[in-house]
Amino acid sequence: MKFKFCPECGERLITKPIGDEGDVPFCERCGRPWFDMFSSAVIVLVVNEYGEVALLQQDYMSTEHRVLVSGYVKPGESAEETARREVAEEIGIELTDSRLVGTYWFEKKGMMMIGFIAHADNAELTLSGEVDSAEWVAAEDAIKLVHPKGSVSYALLDEYFKRSVSERFIEEVRSIKWFKNSSVPTEKYLLVRSVYDAFDNWNADYLKVWEPHACLLEKMAEKMIGDDAVDSIFETVSMALDGDIWREWQAFRARAGLEEESSLDEESVDMVKRDLCWAAVEKALNITGFFTELLDIYRDGYFPCGWEGEFPDGRAAVL
Repeated sequence: MKFKFCPECGERLITKPIGDEGDVPFCERCGRPWFDMFSSAVIVLVVNEYGEVALLQQDYMSTEHRVLVSGYVKPGESAEETARREVAEEIGIELTDSRLVGTYWFEKKGMMMIGFIAHADNAELTLSGEVDSAEWVAAEDAIKLVHPKGSVSYALLDEYFKRSVSERFIEEVRSIKWFKNSSVPTEKYLLVRSVYDAFDNWNADYLKVWEPHACLLEKMAEKMIGDDAVDSIFETVSMALDGDIWREWQAFRARAGLEEESSLDEESVDMVKRDLCWAAVEKALNITGFFTELLDIYRDGYFPCGWEGEFPDGRAAVL
């Protein structure tokens, strides 16, 4: 809301430069500026332990699309308190936790939306008079039922997908015993016995196989989930696994007596994280490919450093 008259004295406002704010409505009688005002509201993506989200039908808002829990922030409330109150009022459940995701300007109503992803135990939903119906819906189905891309509901569901894919992938690979069989003879793979041999004699040929698959996957991911989602997966997975992989690489070097090859430690660990991040992207796209194959090699306790032949034929060269 843009003020034309002073809410205190009724005097018509003038326009006055106020510091870095530029021209602002100003009351000469009261000697104070009146900045534009807008409402603030929360919007909450509520997720239960089964990965289902609470979707509401509120006909006064839309008869075509489902909506998330939302409501205005009351004076004296924090946004977190509003989120808990609105969820309790509209669908009758208590949140176990909530996380601020971001703020979104809702142009149509001229308000600031404060977005949360929250968790609650699966329970029967008890509806307020403002809600025509509500139910728990699988997240992958929910994103098809809310307003399309560009809406806050879609943005929250998209953020949930990006984070949940990474979190599930990290949980899945935490059990891998990194490099436990490195240097151990194997008939399944071609064993490379030196880190320097791996980099000097295998790396160039390996990249001829690796790079086309990475480029193709990147283009697919850009179309299906977007660059931001890929960046989020890379950042989350890489940060979560960095310490584990570094520690186990050092243990492998000590077992194999490779202390003199420490100059390649950082590059080797970065290669592992890079492979795993692309494997997580394949997981997000629900496909299996070259990087899923590499993940299986890591599961076997080896470090893939080359490829003999053409993928999917041939076999991996491993440390």
